[in-house]
Amino acid sequence: MNPFYLLEYYKIRKECKKCERKLVFDMKFLDERISKLADKMYCQNRKNFAEFKGFSYKLGLIATELYDMGGHTPCVLNFAKSIYETEKSPLFITRIKSTQKRGAKALEKVSKSCNVYGEDFHSYKFEKTLIEIYNKVIENAPEVMFVYIHQHDILAAALIHLLKKNFGMKFVFNNHASHFPNLGMSMSDVILEGMPSTKKITNEKRHLYNCVVTGLQSKNKEDIRYYSKDEILKKRTELGVNEEELLTVSGGSSYKYFDNNGSAHFEMIKELLTRLPNLKHLAITNLSPEQKEIIDEIFKENEEIKKRLIFHPLTPQYDLLFQSGDLFIDSFPVSAAMTQIDLMGMKVPAVVKINTENPAHSFHEYMPQDYPYMYETVEDMKKGILYLLENKTAREQIVQSNYDFWLKNYESENVKKKYLEIAENLKNDIELVNFLEVPYELRMETRNWRNSEKIAKWFKIPFIDEETHKKWLESLKNETPKNIAFLIKHNGSFAGVTYFHSINYETKSADWGIYIYEDALRGKGIGSIALEKSIDYAFNSLGLKKIFLDVLNTNEKAKNLYTSKGFKYCGEENGFIRMELIKGGKCRGKCRGKCRGKFI
Repeated sequence: MNPFYLLEYYKIRKECKKCERKLVFDMKFLDERISKLADKMYCQNRKNFAEFKGFSYKLGLIATELYDMGGHTPCVLNFAKSIYETEKSPLFITRIKSTQKRGAKALEKVSKSCNVYGEDFHSYKFEKTLIEIYNKVIENAPEVMFVYIHQHDILAAALIHLLKKNFGMKFVFNNHASHFPNLGMSMSDVILEGMPSTKKITNEKRHLYNCVVTGLQSKNKEDIRYYSKDEILKKRTELGVNEEELLTVSGGSSYKYFDNNGSAHFEMIKELLTRLPNLKHLAITNLSPEQKEIIDEIFKENEEIKKRLIFHPLTPQYDLLFQSGDLFIDSFPVSAAMTQIDLMGMKVPAVVKINTENPAHSFHEYMPQDYPYMYETVEDMKKGILYLLENKTAREQIVQSNYDFWLKNYESENVKKKYLEIAENLKNDIELVNFLEVPYELRMETRNWRNSEKIAKWFKIPFIDEETHKKWLESLKNETPKNIAFLIKHNGSFAGVTYFHSINYETKSADWGIYIYEDALRGKGIGSIALEKSIDYAFNSLGLKKIFLDVLNTNEKAKNLYTSKGFKYCGEENGFIRMELIKGGKCRGKCRGKCRGKFI
């Protein structure tokens, strides 16, 4: 491998880990470095990259690796199974050997729904692996790819960039690791969010706005097994729980229960066991030696009570264990998103913890909005647990309402409909979104776009200060504004800005401007279509009769575009050409016939 590529890879990986430690969510700067690295590899190895011969599939998937237990694997399995009808979609895995080792059962399941293609990635053969997996995608190219990658998968991010840039392939990023920084997210066309709060994190901390809240895809209702009373009684007996005893259950990766060398979760379990002599608690998790020491410390003076604390290793067959309990207790400080959803489908009642200190670790929004058994404090949570344990009728009522909510929001077929609609909408279409309809943070972010070197060089005013930008944003709110601005939305992503200024309602004229900020979206006709839509808005919505613009005299591409749309030369000053378009002026036919030969 080229030493430069390897060195750059390690620098990016180091920065990625630093961002992960500090929870720096905005990873666009690393995505840009990965894109540049991938472009260099592509240019220098072009003969080794396969030739694109068209799309073979409508949908595909890309994942880093699969597991037999935990992680995002259920999301991949559920989606793959739901879209399998007559032909298998392709699934591309960037770490196939670790998947075969740690996720053999998951791989066997997904192979029934997908054609699986994998590469075994190692940093020292980054260049070679990128070429190989790129070629596998090209040979089995899907139009839209659903992304389920690890937050630090540099290989997958490089692959996404090349496929998107070279062939316009669309990517739908499933933000399953919403509480971590994620590579590749800023390259994607649409970001699937599980909850409104994760969308807010993506907007405010990642500064990405092409988000859709869809929830998570659970199993098909026909695939959920509900165990009989005899099967449940047998399992409870195996666990050492008799018919007169109550059983609470918690389950998930062990890190979700411990914080700062302690465990408020198991402290609460100890208090519940102390309060109810007929209660036992089942914890389905794998503990480290250090975590076992913490639990020993918590129960050191309560050995008899500790005997009613049952540990069971993590297992893919968790559904019988969950259904064997009388009540599920959410993990904290880190909650479990997919577990909450599965519990509703399995008709198991649950008490949920809200993490107000770190919302990124809280998944209470997966529950119904008015769910009465989710709590901010441990004390309130403990009271809710005791109430439900003492009231079987209340447990039964909440089970049914939760199941109805699950059917509507998370059941596989219903979520699949949302996913397919998103994929279908990812067509080469342009939408102008009024500035007043997007978050204020995004309006402010456009100042950075406009001041970037690649954009500012084309304008008379090279730099816009913050105060000027804020005043301009305020002017957009006027009843009869002299300034109107739009974000150019392309396939769910914001590509740039188009705007009118110096609007004169008496002379029915205005000045117009545009820029495409995203490098990968230049040269794809986006500016041309945005111009056509702007002209239509100016003449048919604003009622203008004349539009002016200024273009740098060396910007040949822009001048040719404006001329093709009917703009005429009307002056020049300080290196900028002044052009005008009059309503009713002839079109030169490059708008694909949309204006029928004339702007009317």
